[in-house]
Amino acid sequence: MAEPPLPQPSSIGTDARPDAAFDSATSAEDELGIVVVGHGEQMPFSKGLLSQSLLAAAMEPGQAMAVARDIEHELVASGIHRIDRADLRELAHRVIQHRAGDELAARYLLWRRYRESDRPVVLLLAGTSGVGKTSLSLEVARRLGIGRVQSTDSIRQIMRLLIPEELVPAIHASSYEAHEKLPRGVGAPPSVIDGFRAQAAAVSIGVRASIERTISESAHLVIDGVSIVPDLLDLAAYREAAEVVLLVVATRDEEALRSRFHARAVVQGRRTPHRYIDHLEGILAIQRHLLELAERCDVPVVDNTSFDRSVQSIIAHVMARLGAGAQVATSAA
Repeated sequence: MAEPPLPQPSSIGTDARPDAAFDSATSAEDELGIVVVGHGEQMPFSKGLLSQSLLAAAMEPGQAMAVARDIEHELVASGIHRIDRADLRELAHRVIQHRAGDELAARYLLWRRYRESDRPVVLLLAGTSGVGKTSLSLEVARRLGIGRVQSTDSIRQIMRLLIPEELVPAIHASSYEAHEKLPRGVGAPPSVIDGFRAQAAAVSIGVRASIERTISESAHLVIDGVSIVPDLLDLAAYREAAEVVLLVVATRDEEALRSRFHARAVVQGRRTPHRYIDHLEGILAIQRHLLELAERCDVPVVDNTSFDRSVQSIIAHVMARLGAGAQVATSAA
């Protein structure tokens, strides 16, 4: 599946360290005497809060901050002291459209509409150990303003407490060691993939429960984990109730993944990175299996060679899915 185009550099100036500029700007309220009203509430206008909402368009933090400054300047120049939230959104849309293009402007409006609707958005990030899916899920959730983030590791840990090893042995080991827990029958012993799939099949029950609870509460959710396996989740079952976006995060350059584990072992000096190195072939086998399933099931793959680009790519995929969902809903109406 083709990857949605990422936003191209615009004419808006950015700091050499945009993330640092964004963080420092969002740490303080902008007190200009401008009040934003809506939904029976009012609050001071803040560049920081506005730039946070702009990140959902897959902008870089520095670019979002620059757009927020332009909006602030326009409000000040117009002598506006009180603005409705909907009018501020339309102003933001016009400024983004002028400064960064139609695609980013459309993404911004699309996510704002979903944020205020009752239709849940669920993002699922699959991937083997060490590819960076947890860091990506946290950053994507931050930029989209999604407060619920879970991992399949946490789901598996809860299941381990509730279900004894004798009943479901595969959940009582890491994904790359689960095959060692499976009973041995006649013939070849269970493979790494056998154990991985047995574990994922069990954990997927908890994943489905999390999705269903989120839908019942009309909330948004991000779940990441190795136990998210494309052919073990029937996402079509949620089509009427939610927008569910499934992506596979990978490091296609296996040597780069090896180097990452070795670097972690040197820097952290803890047991976990060394365990990854000891089981690297199993981890790589799981990644190959997930990539094969992604191709077979037409699931997009995010090759995590650059954290910032991967974050933008994931958000672009989410917006593309939401845009397609909105078109279907409009056609049906």
